[in-house]
Amino acid sequence: MDDIVPKLGTIEDFSKILRRCGTKGEPNLFPYEGSEITIESVIIENLVPLSKYVLQENLEQVTLLQDRLKLEDIDIFDLPGRLTLRGDGDMRFISPPIVELWKNEGFLLVDGLHRVCLARQQGRDTINCAVIRGVTTPMVPLPTVWEKVRTYPPGEMPRADEKRDYRFPTATSLRDAMPAIRDKVTDENYRYFLFRDLGALGSTGIREAKSNRTTEGI
Repeated sequence: MDDIVPKLGTIEDFSKILRRCGTKGEPNLFPYEGSEITIESVIIENLVPLSKYVLQENLEQVTLLQDRLKLEDIDIFDLPGRLTLRGDGDMRFISPPIVELWKNEGFLLVDGLHRVCLARQQGRDTINCAVIRGVTTPMVPLPTVWEKVRTYPPGEMPRADEKRDYRFPTATSLRDAMPAIRDKVTDENYRYFLFRDLGALGSTGIREAKSNRTTEGI
């Protein structure tokens, strides 16, 4: 990471990419296509976690990245858009935490939980987020609270049923809620069918690990 060359994109480019992000079960279902997208400084305690775990090794990775980007006068907690990092023949993206604002549930933290947890640990009050309003596609998880977010040490990860509380516990419940995708929902894919595919923004999404467990990005 020593020779990385960072480049910040514009909010316009960021929004275009975000609007074309599909879901894991249906790449042509675009939750943010008609939404309002802004970059805002959000009070951290107003953010609502959707996962009940973070990985200690990921928190350490974010800390290392934070320290490295400081040398470039870039604050990882104050990004105005997608950051492109080039180095060692590789390229990766980092975006502000992705947040969906829902009337009855608040600022739902879709992606970036590790960064937000680290910001909380460091005593920060606010963090720059991509706030999305007017989303009509339901979320995979239900909101939880910070007190239920557990940190797992290296080598440990939660089971799927320990990771979050699922909005649609069965394939039938998802089919009933969204008749337009009924024919594409199966007993095998229903759990993460509506999971936002944010790979173009730097999220690793759902990644298979040992014992069929999964881990998400930073």
